[in-house]
Amino acid sequence: MALKLTDIPELVMNRILDRLDYKSIQPLGKECHYLRNFIDDQNPNPKIDSILIECKEDTGDYRILYDNSGIGLNPETWTSVYYEKYKNGCLVRYKDKEIVLENEDFLNRSMEDLEMVVRSKNATVRFLRLDQLPLDCGQVEPIKIPKSNEKGNFSLILDSLKKKVLEPRIHKLKVHRLLIETNDQKEIMKVLPFLDSEFLKELRIFNTANDENKMVEMDEILKLDHLNNFERFEVSGCIIPDNLVTKLSHIPYCHIQVKSVNSKDLLFLKEVILRLPTFEEFEIKFQNFPDLNEFLEATGTWKTKSYLFAQSLSKYYFVIGSSFFSPLHFIHFTLSLSFDSIFSLMAPKLTDMPELVMNRILEELDYKSIQPLRKVCHDIRNFIDDQNPNPKIDSILIECKEDTGDYWILYDNSGIGLNPETWTFVHYEKYKNGCLVRYKDKEIVLENENFLNRSMEDLEMVVHRLMIETNDQKEIMKVLPFLDSEVLKELCIFNTAEDDKNKVLEMDEILKLDHLSNLERFEVSGCIFPDNLVTKLSHIPYCHIQVKSVNSKDLLFLKEVILRLPTFEEFEIKFQNFPDLNEFLEATGTWKTGTTLSPEKFEKCSYFQMEEPDSILMITYSTLYGTRITFEKKTLRWVSSGGPIIIQ
Repeated sequence: MALKLTDIPELVMNRILDRLDYKSIQPLGKECHYLRNFIDDQNPNPKIDSILIECKEDTGDYRILYDNSGIGLNPETWTSVYYEKYKNGCLVRYKDKEIVLENEDFLNRSMEDLEMVVRSKNATVRFLRLDQLPLDCGQVEPIKIPKSNEKGNFSLILDSLKKKVLEPRIHKLKVHRLLIETNDQKEIMKVLPFLDSEFLKELRIFNTANDENKMVEMDEILKLDHLNNFERFEVSGCIIPDNLVTKLSHIPYCHIQVKSVNSKDLLFLKEVILRLPTFEEFEIKFQNFPDLNEFLEATGTWKTKSYLFAQSLSKYYFVIGSSFFSPLHFIHFTLSLSFDSIFSLMAPKLTDMPELVMNRILEELDYKSIQPLRKVCHDIRNFIDDQNPNPKIDSILIECKEDTGDYWILYDNSGIGLNPETWTFVHYEKYKNGCLVRYKDKEIVLENENFLNRSMEDLEMVVHRLMIETNDQKEIMKVLPFLDSEVLKELCIFNTAEDDKNKVLEMDEILKLDHLSNLERFEVSGCIFPDNLVTKLSHIPYCHIQVKSVNSKDLLFLKEVILRLPTFEEFEIKFQNFPDLNEFLEATGTWKTGTTLSPEKFEKCSYFQMEEPDSILMITYSTLYGTRITFEKKTLRWVSSGGPIIIQ
């Protein structure tokens, strides 16, 4: 007979709560008074990083959204809870459920739920947003119980937030980013003073109502410490006092709107920004600029750009700090009064610069800048070759189309592999007695140079991950022995030709190298891995291979090694034959049948406790899409989420 939750020992209940997030804790607290009181006493971590409190004043809809996806508010992962007055109590709508809590005020109920989420003294909220005219955030579930006529009020909600959640706290709530929809300082002050000033880094005050000329007073806000620690401050849909522009000069990213600007304040901003190492951008939208000409004269020569409906003036300031060892950058002025910090270089002649300065310039450049620079003249090319600057490249693709003879190398430094929006594409070919290089829309002929030699001189690398399209060990051995075995962590050998999928990839020469010992990931697809070498891969955390035949002895050996391997992730073997399958199934105990499409198309799993207490080895035998055996490391919570299992 199963125990009731109310009969379970406190230690076990705490372990259960540790594994739940807000979506599970919140409805659990509404089951009965005992569970609610227990949850309130234990104060489990609800794992929330984003909170949105919104009230549509036209409809009276009031809800709180919670999210723990780590990417802000995401309709696919958030929890949305509606609260409203209903007769003598509170109606709570959650997903497609509606619960009436008698003799409870809907504002008090919502704030008690919110207080539970942020109760811990160490509770942190990455993103807190307070809206009174929110956008449509997705489809609402059908309403079963009719809505009441009493509308929510944004100001009252903020009052309740202050009194019930923020003000009673001993430690101020840690919020990283606050967005509040208002143009009233009083409403901001119901929240801002109760947030940790050391932790709050971003504040955005915005207004979507049609009163953009309404001024947000700032005198009370300026008395707080919060403004001193901001990294980002934005005001839109309303204006701030003109005389506050210079008080924001320390904030790296700032967007504001004012009625009027003046030359004195902007020149002060310029001087502060030129010395501010953390500066990113400062934009001021304004209605009046009485001494614009004075400002333009004081800032020297400006460049004019014409657009369809307007003109823009821009000016660049070259900045070097107290020495050549400080970062080199530009500050960009435009007439829209936008300052953009960009990395770029400006000098009379590169060849006339001291070596120290040239080295600092090269440190700021990536491959896209270094490569064309090498082709400017022999002096610069020789200097770059001697200094060997870091080109900041993390992905390289060498391609040759055998049917056309086209040959090119692609370089990328986006950090996410090869991306068409960020890669550098360099095409090489023989041309008369030299080499033709195509780069973007430019073509350069290098006389008396072999195109293959030229491309390989441009290419010098340290490789973390190698992917090679072949099923021939000889071709792999033209590359692999010359890569650093300590740095190489991933090797993927693949073949896309359909006519030789059953060709066996020889491995005898590869196994003599040190590289396989240090791999963290090894994959073979489109060709066959030798059957007798499967156990030699047992040390690799992530491994996918294809073989002709597997046997029970090798798989049981793999299982025992994997159970003791702390770095293990996944080992998948696709196979054609398994002569002693029944022997393997019997030796691995109880199997749980999962997805079944037909008697021939099914999946079954077996579970084993690994040395780490929370780690479970899941072995899957599947015939759904080909036949395969997969070993996977899972958490206890993950494997038990699909129902009861037997862990061996």
